[in-house]
Amino acid sequence: MQVVEAVIRESGDATLKDMSNEMKAVMARLAGQAVDGKQVSELLRSRLSKGRSRMTTTRRLSGVVLLSLLLGGLAGCHYYEEFRLKKTEADVQGERAALMKAYRKCMQRYESEPRTAREYCSAYTQSPERSK
Repeated sequence: MQVVEAVIRESGDATLKDMSNEMKAVMARLAGQAVDGKQVSELLRSRLSKGRSRMTTTRRLSGVVLLSLLLGGLAGCHYYEEFRLKKTEADVQGERAALMKAYRKCMQRYESEPRTAREYCSAYTQSPERSK
């Protein structure tokens, strides 16, 4: 039993998938002794499965901690939402300025023909929201 514990400790995070490697290491240490391989295998299996449940608990705990950190970090998201709102307002303002500039340019181009100017340049008077 002490040999099994020692081998598991030395290998670190051993799982049931590592059973064959662990069994080889235990049997190598017990070479020359009259040992029942089936009993050693059962003991090793039980120890590895206990280690697995402990590892699963550790993973669950780390997952809960990670989730709480993520959710705790979402409290600061109102700053991002505020940023997005201001960015959107600035973008709309920029579009309005670009439309106004294009409207003025169009009106200058057709200055001598007021009817044509109204017809061609009326698209620039629409708000950016309606033009989409």
